[in-house]
Amino acid sequence: MKWLRSGLPFRLPDSLRSRIILFVVIGVLFSQVLVLMIWTVQARSQARAEVAQTASELAAAGVQAVRFFKALPVQFRPMLIDQLRTTGGSRFVLQLNRARVEEAAQGGEGLARLLATQVEQAMASELAAHGLSGVRVTVGPAAALVVTDSGLHLGELPKNWIESAGLTADERRPLLTVQAELDPGNWLLLATALPNPALFEKANPYAPDRLLLVLAGLVALLAVVVVVAREITRSLSQLGQSASAFARDMVVAPIPETGPQEVRGLARAFNDMQALIGRAVSDREQLFRGVSHDLQTPIMRLKFRAEMVEDAEIRQGLRDDLQELSDLLKGALTTMRGAELNEATSAIALDELLASLIAPGVAAGVALTLSAQPTAVWGKPLAIKRALGNLIDNAVRYGIRVDIRLQRAGESAEIVIRDHGPGLPPEALQRMFEPYQRLDHGRQHNAQGNGLGLWMARNTVRRHGGDIVLRNHPEGGLEAVVTLKGLVDRAAD
Repeated sequence: MKWLRSGLPFRLPDSLRSRIILFVVIGVLFSQVLVLMIWTVQARSQARAEVAQTASELAAAGVQAVRFFKALPVQFRPMLIDQLRTTGGSRFVLQLNRARVEEAAQGGEGLARLLATQVEQAMASELAAHGLSGVRVTVGPAAALVVTDSGLHLGELPKNWIESAGLTADERRPLLTVQAELDPGNWLLLATALPNPALFEKANPYAPDRLLLVLAGLVALLAVVVVVAREITRSLSQLGQSASAFARDMVVAPIPETGPQEVRGLARAFNDMQALIGRAVSDREQLFRGVSHDLQTPIMRLKFRAEMVEDAEIRQGLRDDLQELSDLLKGALTTMRGAELNEATSAIALDELLASLIAPGVAAGVALTLSAQPTAVWGKPLAIKRALGNLIDNAVRYGIRVDIRLQRAGESAEIVIRDHGPGLPPEALQRMFEPYQRLDHGRQHNAQGNGLGLWMARNTVRRHGGDIVLRNHPEGGLEAVVTLKGLVDRAAD
């Protein structure tokens, strides 16, 4: 697909439905053009054969008429033409002229010119054997046909003259015109309609009726493709929405297993995966709660026994170790509670949430500043509040003052929390997100911490489709950059 995208002169649309429709339309157009090309080659070949046959028949009739009038005495030729005009019996419009009419008809193009050339060559070859020369054959519409050396058009002749040859004055189909010199200063003009009026249209692939037929077929096919594409992509869209909701809530309604076989199989696999993960998470939570509960009793017994130790130094050491063990257990329990995803998602006004988080600190005289654009995202309000509150508490604890900035970055919300403290060693920026990871200056500022805050905060943000990145500011201090997806229109909300 990569080579296909690189070879296209345009950018593919983002949606699957649009791509299906686009590729089907391109495929249909390509196939129609290919069919038209093949049909054109075949139709033109057949039309050329029919032109050759028509040329042979018209040339034979023209030669017979020219030889007939050549054999008549000059004084009888007008009389016979008048009689034919009155009684009919000739397929030609006949006219005697003293000179060749230069604009008798247009030369024609394509098959029309080919027909005129073949008739002229056949008649010239046949008449030359009888001592006649100067044959001129043209093909053109009746409206342009000049029939006399004085400049009269076909439509200006008496109506019965035209009708006797089976023509009408407003005839639009092409006429074949033959001019032959019977004697010096005596030219015979013959004009006749073609046996097949649609002869020249057979090889035209762009005839309006043919293009209309192709367009109608394309519109009908496009309508079917739109319906099919919508049916397919609707199931996939529903699957994507359920997957996003599952990533946030871990509990969503099963997807209806409808649609094509492949889509049904995908929906069934997603439902099975959801059920399996749900059972695994539930079993893990129950096991952890059970282990944590069971550990509380031996820890409490050890604390009682530690009090019975006579040596004060040993007794204090045991107290510290047991207190650290108890703190670790409490931290693990807090982490597990924070990981519970039973909270419903809703629109979170981040600017209002941040203002409420810093309000107590500002009231207590802490150097906290907030610059926030009105921004809202979908998420779990309490989980996001705990994550952001943890980051702000860390910044206040380890920095001189804290600056918070909220802004939109493309399709996401970006929260930058900067303290003005000592920052972190570059090699520790990523390591700080590992559980129970603490640096020396962190222990000095907060001896009761257990190193789970950043890990919990990033897990919460990542479950919302975002991330947290730590970086040292060029002017000093540490920045925590929080990215959250799922922007909500505040006006719509």
